[in-house]
Amino acid sequence: MKYIHSKNYDKSRLLEVLSLDDCVYDKKLTGTFESVSGRYKTNEEMFIFAVDDEDRMCGYICFFPITDELYDRIMNEDIMFDDNIQPKDIKQYTKDSINNIFVISVARFPQYKGQGIGFNLVKEMFSYLNSLSELGYEIGNILAVTTSAEGDKLLSKFNFQKVRSYGNEGTLLKYEFISYKDMDLYLFTPVKLSDDFKTESNSSNYFLDLLTTTCKLEVDSLINDRIGRLYLGKVKFRPEDDYGNAMNTKVLVSNMYLSFYKDIGTLIIEFPSISFDPTFVLDQSSRSNLKVLIQDEEILFYDYLKSIGLTVLGNPKHLLVSGKKLHSYYRKFILFAEAYFNRIDSRIISKEAQIDAETNIAQYEFADIYASGVGITFEINPADNAKTYEMRLEVSILMVYIFEILALEIASLKLLQNTITYEFDNSPKPSIEIIESLIENYGKYLILFEYNYKYNLAKCLSDRIAEKFNIASMRNDYRANVEQLNRIVTIRSERKSKEFSKKQDSLFKIVSVFTLLLSINNIISLFVNVDFSQRKSIFVFAITIAVWLVAIVYLTSVWIKSRKKKS
Repeated sequence: MKYIHSKNYDKSRLLEVLSLDDCVYDKKLTGTFESVSGRYKTNEEMFIFAVDDEDRMCGYICFFPITDELYDRIMNEDIMFDDNIQPKDIKQYTKDSINNIFVISVARFPQYKGQGIGFNLVKEMFSYLNSLSELGYEIGNILAVTTSAEGDKLLSKFNFQKVRSYGNEGTLLKYEFISYKDMDLYLFTPVKLSDDFKTESNSSNYFLDLLTTTCKLEVDSLINDRIGRLYLGKVKFRPEDDYGNAMNTKVLVSNMYLSFYKDIGTLIIEFPSISFDPTFVLDQSSRSNLKVLIQDEEILFYDYLKSIGLTVLGNPKHLLVSGKKLHSYYRKFILFAEAYFNRIDSRIISKEAQIDAETNIAQYEFADIYASGVGITFEINPADNAKTYEMRLEVSILMVYIFEILALEIASLKLLQNTITYEFDNSPKPSIEIIESLIENYGKYLILFEYNYKYNLAKCLSDRIAEKFNIASMRNDYRANVEQLNRIVTIRSERKSKEFSKKQDSLFKIVSVFTLLLSINNIISLFVNVDFSQRKSIFVFAITIAVWLVAIVYLTSVWIKSRKKKS
């Protein structure tokens, strides 16, 4: 099945449309050749046709931009608009004003039921409107009138919401169009730097300058001087659908930045002013299946990172910054189906935070932040003029900074976890030196995150985000691990001390036995060498014998006591 977008008035196709309408619509809902032709000539891009291999039309969708006057009438009057829409109510797509869209019909021949033609036609319409949005045409709301339960079901899949019912005649639905050019997507991946990774300083970069400035403004600690930041250049991504098929879209170009401390880092992948549906990238990211093009060769992103000396330590977290309010259904959709979504209890704004933020690089009059275990959607207050990428970045840079720290912290914890697992899995009894090294590394990494915020707002944001990603729980686990490691070191040290005492006892026994033997030998020598004819010699001999007997008795008693202790 092919989907062809009309570019010029085509009478033969129009006759096929009228033939299809006669098959599927009630007579009072079908238009005449004159009325449909009049609208078609006003905007010749209003049709997308589904055609088979023999160029026969199987279905179509008809949609067009409408005037503000008609839009207001549809929204405010209890009149069902369909074939009563006049050519004067239709306009051309323009960059000078908002283009509100009206979907007048989606239809297919009955014999093609179940082949997904209606669904694909609506997808094609959205694809076309997105392409216009990329070119600078602002798309507003999309209105549609359905006349069957099947039509309601189809459009509900695209999150069209009911506005009003026209009794048994039909239902008015509305869709709030999201322009991707108003969004910026960031992925934050915790990584380990190899020994040969080059951390040379690059030329100044607008993104990194903002990030570094915010770090210095928000935090007063050693973290300011110890985080290095690099721009790693651009990389091309190839988006895929849920089934691993390459998406029919242009290659996505992103910027890569690295923030690092010692041998841990945060890889920041930035998609500025995205002109695509981010759900595909987020889905690939959640499956660790992002693919990049390196010299026109497609490889897994993680393999590419290994080739430049970066090892991924954990799943990426994402931040989606939106320049305008997102629909709640869409917001949940982009935060992954498998994640738990909920709204943070209170607005991340307070009088104290607002006062403190006045001297900050960004002015934080922002809307709610929505979080899950995998990412956050940050919506800038619609009252703020943040349509350009630079403005969105300046307003959202604090969020980027906090995610940078979050990923660094996750990297340090992951690295410690991997090291502990490796050392204890590969050695049934790790040496004290290994354990002491683990404890030292724990302190070396986590001291980085024992900082004090200058601004209440940064602390407010960080606490809520860290709570969503269970950072406090991870820290507590590792503190418990470190306490356990310290106990192991203490026990090992005591054992070493006891072993040393045993060696001393053994040495004392050897000396005692040797002394005893020497004493016996000396006594025997005395008997041999003494001159019993002289009284003086006999007296000296007697005293010597007495002393040696006392020594022998003492050594024997010590030996007997030590034997009793053992028994």
